[in-house]
Amino acid sequence: MLTEEQLQDIFELADLMSNGDRELFLQLRDVVFASDPNQILDSIERILEPDSFDDFLDRVGESEKGNLWLILIKLLEHFNYICVRDYKDNLEDFIYFFDRLHQV
Repeated sequence: MLTEEQLQDIFELADLMSNGDRELFLQLRDVVFASDPNQILDSIERILEPDSFDDFLDRVGESEKGNLWLILIKLLEHFNYICVRDYKDNLEDFIYFFDRLHQV
């Protein structure tokens, strides 16, 4: 079970990294406080591209804290606040995704 302090930390990180993006906050809140694991998966599946959702499913583990961190990363990536790329990507691909990032 996550502590109130851990939840507060995640929401503070989301706020700082997204410059207070309300939509990201609402998505994170809906996922964090969902009572049914299927509701969490449905919510994440609605916002992520199929490849990104498959990657998310591959990374979900037993740690509630680790899963919450993964959810935050996927949401920040979806809303273009971070750029997560494979080290094998070529420079043009990296620049394309990097240029799509919000200025925070």
